[in-house]
Amino acid sequence: MTRLKDNIKTSVIEKIAYKVTKNYLYLLLFLLLIGLIFLLTLPYPKHPDMFFYIEGAKVIKSGGLIYKDFGDLKPPLIFFIYSLTLAIFNESNIFLGLKLVGFLFEITTAFLIFLLSQRIFKNKTVPLSLSIITLILINTGVTTWYPNIFLFYIPFLLLSLIFLIKDNFNFSNLNLFISGLFLGICFITSTNLIFYSLLYPILLFYRYKNIKKIILKTVTPFIGFIIPIFIVIIYYYSNNALDDFIWWNIKWQGKYGNYYTLWLRIWKFFYSFIITWYFLPVYLLGIYSIIKIIKNKDINLNTLFLLSIFFISLVVRFSLCKGVERYMLFILPVMVIILPYGFYCLKPYTKKIYLLVSIIIVAIGFTINQIEVFKESESWELSIEKNREVIEYIKKNSKKDDKIFVFNRGGFEFIYFYSERKNATSFILAGQHLDFPYL
Repeated sequence: MTRLKDNIKTSVIEKIAYKVTKNYLYLLLFLLLIGLIFLLTLPYPKHPDMFFYIEGAKVIKSGGLIYKDFGDLKPPLIFFIYSLTLAIFNESNIFLGLKLVGFLFEITTAFLIFLLSQRIFKNKTVPLSLSIITLILINTGVTTWYPNIFLFYIPFLLLSLIFLIKDNFNFSNLNLFISGLFLGICFITSTNLIFYSLLYPILLFYRYKNIKKIILKTVTPFIGFIIPIFIVIIYYYSNNALDDFIWWNIKWQGKYGNYYTLWLRIWKFFYSFIITWYFLPVYLLGIYSIIKIIKNKDINLNTLFLLSIFFISLVVRFSLCKGVERYMLFILPVMVIILPYGFYCLKPYTKKIYLLVSIIIVAIGFTINQIEVFKESESWELSIEKNREVIEYIKKNSKKDDKIFVFNRGGFEFIYFYSERKNATSFILAGQHLDFPYL
């Protein structure tokens, strides 16, 4: 890694980076200014999943329980984040609130990318560059920027990784405990993130090469890891809803996750890369970085860490069966973190070509996708207007405390929201679950 520092020459960019990162407050203000560009230009986020999460948040607000009064296989944290947003902004301003929440998570992610990469690459320019790149890439996709599970998990994972490598991988019990604690929060955001727990035995084995010490050290992050899970279990047990929690999160999720055959899962995995072609420069340089680490046999705790999070991120992404854009947020942050290694292995003229081509590809993707974002926003408004007659009929022919049932496979949850009526059952997407092959 020392070579990476030596290859960075003092430049205008480096001087700017030094001034901006001289104080963390300056850095946050700088990232906020960049983030505001996207906050002010993007429309209010509206996506089928958002209406779904809002209905779950309304159940929590009214004193109900996710899984018992609102069936879904997603872990609970996102519903509580939406519920908190709903409590602060109310239904009338919920989309403004969610836009601000998404913005907050983006800025936090960019800031934590800086902190993590600073510990790896030991300079100012690289971490700042990666923070800016992260903000741009998140807002380049059509569905990567709206408030969803795949955006919410990132800060918690980055915090887990930061404490894991803190103090130059000293693996103190406190750091390991806090790292495990944040990974536990990741788990109640998206259960497939449990694969990152493999980092502990991998890095500890390289450091100590003593089975007894590795086992003892691994216990510490495990204790931190189970605390958020234990709190969730106690919460549902005390509310007589533990069976519902287990059914949705283990039994039904197992069926949902295993529906695809292996070959179809493999195709969906690679298809995700194809549809996110605008991230191609990041993918290619990330893979090149891994190849160079392996080829150069440059293995130390830093590079082993990079290798590990790269392959684990692929496993995490592969564990989800759909081939959709937003799932690539399980890979993108890790790819960004490992970029510098490959970049500084390139020849000078190759670096210039790479930067030029990358800017062109991402700029084209960003432009196309932003047009698509506004089209989708208009399409949502049009869909709502097309169903306005249905919504008004429900409002005129029922009382506000009456309940309704909308049989749908996803995409019409907004009828509950705009009619201001609660769901009559705990299955808001009953059609989706009854028609199981929708996967």
